Amino acid sequence: MVPVVWSVDTAKKLIALTFDDGPMPQWTPEVLTILAEERARATFFLIGENAQKNGGIIAGAREHEYANHTWAHVDLARLDYDEAYEALNKAHDAITQATGREPAVFRPPYGHLGGSSLRAAAEFGYATILWNLQMLESDYKSNPPGLVDYIAESSTPGTILLAHDTGPDDRLVAIRGLAEMIRRLKAQGFEFVTVSELLAEHSPAPRP
Repeated sequence: MVPVVWSVDTAKKLIALTFDDGPMPQWTPEVLTILAEERARATFFLIGENAQKNGGIIAGAREHEYANHTWAHVDLARLDYDEAYEALNKAHDAITQATGREPAVFRPPYGHLGGSSLRAAAEFGYATILWNLQMLESDYKSNPPGLVDYIAESSTPGTILLAHDTGPDDRLVAIRGLAEMIRRLKAQGFEFVTVSELLAEHSPAPRP
């Protein structure tokens, strides 16, 4: 069975910034511009049908990792194995076509785990990636600087940080504060890496 990962045990000050649900014209280009200006890499968990329609948005941003977030963002925990496999397979093909690279990791919509989706992920050799820290945009709608403080103060080595590059307007709280978050974390010594790069840094538990 492939692993389910919430964060990575490492002594290095590495953080994986992840964005779900794109690519979409709504905010994905803005996010890519911020990342380029701040020289930060990220992993985008793409919805397959969005990758098929909007792949041109990400075509030139090859420094990032592009991963599988299913074809149409259906709750995989409610699907049987064949349905879960098809949701991953269609997205895998669309993302590969859009980016020229096969996705290596996967995130289930809503973070819902199910036996069928884990079995399907194993067929692709995917690690299943969740998160240990997320943007809490709705909690900081009236205090956007507070979200920057929260992320800067809550990040630890090996953090996988959940964000979105499309969706309801409250997510703009995170996007508008993204550059400052990156600067604050870099000032603390953090380096932004892709999820696969972070997984490669995993420190095995010491032998007893």
